[in-house]
Amino acid sequence: MTHDPSSLARIGRVISRHRYYGMSVALLLVGLLFLVAAALLLYVVMQVRHGNLSMSDPTLIARSMAGSAAIGVSLILLGLWAHQTCWTLAEHGVACHKGGKIQTWRFDEIVETSRRYRQNLALVAVAWRGRGDGSWISVNARLSDFRRFHNALTAANTAARTPWLLDRLHRGEALDFVEWPEGVSSAMTTDFGTTMDALAAKSRPAVRLTRDSLAMGDRHVELAAIDERDVPDTWAKPVVHLRLRDGSTALTLGYQRIIDFPLLMALVETMASRARAKPVEAVPFA
Repeated sequence: MTHDPSSLARIGRVISRHRYYGMSVALLLVGLLFLVAAALLLYVVMQVRHGNLSMSDPTLIARSMAGSAAIGVSLILLGLWAHQTCWTLAEHGVACHKGGKIQTWRFDEIVETSRRYRQNLALVAVAWRGRGDGSWISVNARLSDFRRFHNALTAANTAARTPWLLDRLHRGEALDFVEWPEGVSSAMTTDFGTTMDALAAKSRPAVRLTRDSLAMGDRHVELAAIDERDVPDTWAKPVVHLRLRDGSTALTLGYQRIIDFPLLMALVETMASRARAKPVEAVPFA
């Protein structure tokens, strides 16, 4: 990640721009309602002062008026600030424009990604961490054209990281993928990045991938034996089944809590395909 405004050139041609229109409009409307309430209360206070209306404790109304006005102004300012926040999707990365500052992340500099779902199916947020970043950054489904933004980021980051990770696997290295703990609500999170700062610190190794096999706890499967992956159409369990040629399930992976799950699946499918394509060595007769 970089804060240099000139760094927009680093991420190439702009593809699309995205804003939190829904959030900013809602804040502006609610803020306006509070200002209307403050105006009505002001009218009541003025009537009391002119003797047209009697009230035992007019200071309560005056305080309510001041509170409503303060809340209304704060919400309107927050709505204007939210509207100024803009995300740019480009050929080689993404950028955030906020408060006159620009932050950029190249796809090949993103080292971790995570996703959050509502009711285990509806994608509501994506978070990532760039090389050298101390904290996670995120966008949620309130962002305009969120799916396009997410799909482009996921595809480009997976394409950028897959080749050198495949090279590590072919050299005999093992890759560990971690998962964050259970019991975390899957409801909409406005700032999933902050949530991930806490979850990532509690994550633990969940899946180990090698050149020939995939292991999860005490379960182990040879990549050459994997025939397909199956995603059940159910909200109860957010899982992916890796099936063998006979249709039986070799491993079941929870896609919601494993960090970099799309990358893991890309590596598994590539390595499994290569393992199945290996020629069988002929055994000479004695």
